[in-house]
Amino acid sequence: MKYPQCRWCIEHVASLNIWGNAFMAILKATAGVFGNSLALIADSIHSLTDVFIAILLWISLKIGVRPADKTYPYGYGHIEFIAAGFIGVTLICVSIVLWYKAIATIISGLLTEPEIFAIMALIVSIVGNELLFRHSLCVGKQVQSPAIIANAWENRADTLTSFAALIGVVGAKLGYPIFDPLAAVAVGVMVAYTGGKILSGSVKGMMDASIESGQIDKIHNIAAEVKGIKGINSLSTRKSGQKIWVDMEVAIDSETDLTKANNIAEEIKQAISKAIENTGNITVYLRPCRT
Repeated sequence: MKYPQCRWCIEHVASLNIWGNAFMAILKATAGVFGNSLALIADSIHSLTDVFIAILLWISLKIGVRPADKTYPYGYGHIEFIAAGFIGVTLICVSIVLWYKAIATIISGLLTEPEIFAIMALIVSIVGNELLFRHSLCVGKQVQSPAIIANAWENRADTLTSFAALIGVVGAKLGYPIFDPLAAVAVGVMVAYTGGKILSGSVKGMMDASIESGQIDKIHNIAAEVKGIKGINSLSTRKSGQKIWVDMEVAIDSETDLTKANNIAEEIKQAISKAIENTGNITVYLRPCRT
C-alpha cells in the first residue's frame, strides 16, 4: 500500500460495491418495470449480478490474504484469479440472457414507449457506477489485486451499459420504440466484451503468466547492480493474487565463500522488495562461475 490514508478504502471496497450495486439494481428494476423499459430492466439484471460479484469479491479477499500453510504452501492468492474468472463467466452468461430477451421482444413486435423517470434512473446509475469504478480501480491498483481490478472494470461496464440504455430510452421517447430493445442488445454486447476480457486475465493468472515486461526489466536491473553479481542467468516471475513471486539464478565468482554468497542473495531480495511493491516469495539461486 503506497499511502496510509488508503486503508479505509481498502477495508470497505467490497461493502461499498455490495450496497452501491444493490441500490442501483433496485432503482433500475423498479424504474424499468413501471417505466416500460426493457433496456432498463436488462441493465438492472446487470447490476443485480454486480451484487453477487461484489459478495464474491469480499469472500475472495478474505481468503486470499491468508498465510501459507501445509495444505497450501504457496498461499491462497490464486483464489482472486478464480474469483475474477467467475466474474467473467457470469457476465458472459448474463449477456446471453439479455440478447435472448431483447431479440425476442423485437421479433414479437410488442414495443412500448418508456416513461420519463426511466431516464432519471439511468442518469443516477451512470454517475453511481462511474464513482464505484474509479474508487475500486484506485484500490485495486494500490494493492495489486486482480479481483478488485476485475470488479472495477465490471463497474465501468455497468456505466457504459447504462449509457447505452439511456440512448435507447431517449430514442424510444422520441418516437422510435425499437431503440429500447436495441439498446438492450447493445448492453449485452458490452457485458460480454467485459466478461471476456476479465476471463482472459484470470486464465493468465491461473496459468502463472509472467508479470509486465517493464517490471521484469526493473527486477533484472536491480539484481544486476548488487555488488558481487557477475550476471543474471535466468529470471522468472508470476503473480499469486496480490503478490509478485520471483525466481532467479545469478552468477557469482566461484571463489566467493558461503557467508558472502548468502549475503549477496539476501541483498538482492531486500533490494527487489524495496523497489517493487507487493512482492511475495523471492528465491535467488547462486551459480558459481570463473572470472
